[in-house]
Parts: sequence; structure tokens; C-alpha cells
Amino acid sequence: MPHRQPPRRRSITGFDGRAKRWTGPALLALALIPASNAAAQTSTSSPFRLESFAARNEASVSSLFGGFSLSGYSGILGLRLNGAVAGFEPGGRQRVTETPVRVCNPGSGCRTLTRRVATSDSFFGADAWSADADLIAEPFRTLPVMRQLLLGFSPYAFAGIGRLTNNATTSLAPDTSRAVWSYGAGVHHDLVSRVGLTAEARVRRRLEDNAFIGNAFRDAVQYRVGLSVGVGGGSRKSKRSAPEVVVVSRGRMPVLDPDAAAPASTPRMRFDSVDPEVVVPRLIDAAEALLETPWREGGATPGAGFDAGGFVQYVFAQENIRMPRLVRDLSTTGVIVSARAGNLRPGDLLFFSNDGGSADHVAIYTGRDRFVHATASGGGVMYDVLGEGARGIWFAAHLQSVRRILGAQTPASQSATPYRTPIRAPSSRPDNAPKPTGAP
Repeated sequence: MPHRQPPRRRSITGFDGRAKRWTGPALLALALIPASNAAAQTSTSSPFRLESFAARNEASVSSLFGGFSLSGYSGILGLRLNGAVAGFEPGGRQRVTETPVRVCNPGSGCRTLTRRVATSDSFFGADAWSADADLIAEPFRTLPVMRQLLLGFSPYAFAGIGRLTNNATTSLAPDTSRAVWSYGAGVHHDLVSRVGLTAEARVRRRLEDNAFIGNAFRDAVQYRVGLSVGVGGGSRKSKRSAPEVVVVSRGRMPVLDPDAAAPASTPRMRFDSVDPEVVVPRLIDAAEALLETPWREGGATPGAGFDAGGFVQYVFAQENIRMPRLVRDLSTTGVIVSARAGNLRPGDLLFFSNDGGSADHVAIYTGRDRFVHATASGGGVMYDVLGEGARGIWFAAHLQSVRRILGAQTPASQSATPYRTPIRAPSSRPDNAPKPTGAP
């Protein structure tokens, strides 16, 4: 008797029927639901990342997988859990078993018949499924400036272990699963707020003999695209008001103590009313006059020496612009600007981080990739060039953010509370850049 398979139900994530047309929109909708309440933090920088994805092997005949992953990060390293199925059927699938049966009648003799028995899975059925646990390394995750230089892309590599079942003709059963290990690489790109797009390629090999899954290398390669949503890590509201940047006078007058409060009678003006074409050249001249002033922790005057924040505060004070002295306060003044080539302007503040965390060093950009700062590794006030030599490469790699103070489109705070930071308190941590060539 010819063998006939019973009609199959339409799968949810396979290629057949209408399910194929709805797979992409369904995954997109699932990814965007949590994004509606997302904060301004990006998907790349969030400590947790939830992703819905679709994946397919390189082989011409293969199933379309749909699944979810959850990643948790600490610094540039992360752990990701993945699960995906292809041809998933919630009610299970029917199977027909044919058994030969010999029937004998006294009048007609004996003959062999085929008995067909239909059974169904009690829980679910699927053409294939996979589960993986991956260790991820994303080197630019904590360096937003490097992601900006790469047009917003953040590459990563991963390796992991898991199980894979390719079960297109039979029901899911434990003995059809294979233990596998895998490796691959991908790239993540932030789209809007916490929502991002991910693309990657993975190669799977069997754990028992290290052979590729399938008949050839292309059978073992799986491509994947997904939409991710950053979870957690929202910024907490500060208990104190934002740092104040105030122009206390349009004219030049001697400043004896940069930490002293402005006279109460001095009129306060909008900070964006300052003409940077006039003020910036004078700021750079004031900074150059302080070259070779020694570095001192907590220093904020030429006689006592400078640390990074004290130097910036003193230079701006020469133009009677009140600035906070601590780097953590300076890093929230003005407006943030992109660090891409061509966007920086003289007078911008460059912020650096030794370990990829919060900013702990600041410098004044003077143009053509040069900046002037009070640097512990250089021993005092000096110029450095982004990307030039060992020092310049270190500063380019550790550049965390750029803030525009002069010409910013937001007015300064009108708060009357002055900055009274003790003059000897450290304003920053020493930078860990390589020492200048020839320095002891």
C-alpha cells in the first residue's frame, strides 16, 4: 500500500503558508513593546539586552529559526542565553506508524495487511530547535566615542556551548539532540533610544568529535538578524541641581581666586551670548601662558600647580567665566557634541576615562587634534595630539565625551548658589597615559 503522510499543520516560524509572511512583523512587534517606555539610554550601553531574532543556515535547504536571547554585561564582557525553534507547532504534530499484520481466513487463506496508527505529540512539535549559552566580548561597548567613529556600530565576538536538534521528519525526542560548541562575530547598531539592530554569523561544531554540523562548512554557518531592547541602567535623578556656568562680566578683570563667589551685585548674563570667536583665542593664550606649570593634586593656581579640573577652571576664570572645578561637574556643563572628525571646535572640553567608566580627566581642545591640559603623566601643563604617538593613541582610545561650553545653545543656570569647592580638594584622578618621550 503506498505511503501517504497526513496533512501537516501550518507552522508558526517555518516557511510554509501565511506564517512565513507574519514572522518578521511579529518579531518586530515583540521587540518594540518594551521599547515604548525605554529611557534615553542606548541598547548598547544598557547592562541587560533582550533581543528577538530570526536565523537561517547557509545551506540552501534549511528552516527559518525564530527565538529570543537575554544578555547581561559587565564592562566589555557579557553572558548571553539564546533559544530558538523552527516549524514550531504548539499542539504537537501527528505521526502515522505503519505495522504489517498477517491475517488468515479458513476460506481465503493468509494475507499481509498494513495497519496504520496515527499518534500525536502531547506537548509540542518542531522541525528543529537550538539553545546556546555564549560568552561575549564587545570592546567598544564602554567607549561611546569609538562607536561614533564607527558610525554607531559596535562589533563583538562570542563563543559558547549548547544543544541543537534538526528534527524535520520526526517528533522531538531527547536522543535526536546533539551537544555543540559554537563561535562567531557580529555587530550591533543603536536605532533609537534603547532599541538596536543586531546582525551576526555563528559556526556550530559537534562537541564529541569537533566536526562541523551538517555535511559541509556552509551547513554549519548560521546567519542571524534581530531587534534588541536595552533593559536597566537608567540614570538616577541627581539630588542637586546641574553645575552652574555663569559669565560674571563681559570685560576682562583680574581674578585672584577662581573659587571665590561672584559679587552679588554682578549682573548674570546668558552664557550663549558669549562670542566664541572673541573669547576662545584669549582662552588659548591664557592656557599657553601656563605651559610647564607643574601638576599638583588639588592644585588650582599657578603658584600651587594644577590638576586637570583646576587648570580648566582657572583658564576660563581669566575670561570671568565661572566654571566648576571637579571633573564630574565639568562633564555635565554645556552641551554634548559628537567626537567625529570635523565636529570639534577650539574651546571644547575633552573628557577622558582611565577605565571606561566615568570621566576622570579633562582637557581644552585647541584645534587640529591638539589639546592642552594639566596632566599627571606629563608632569604638568602641556600640549598633546590625539592619535599621535603612544600618548596620543592612548588619549584617542580613552576619549569618553566632548562638551561644548562656548557657543552652546542652552543658557547658563540662573541659580544664585556659587561653587565653593575647597581649593586643595582633588578635582580629578591622575591620567594613566604613557609618559612623553624622553621624560624620566
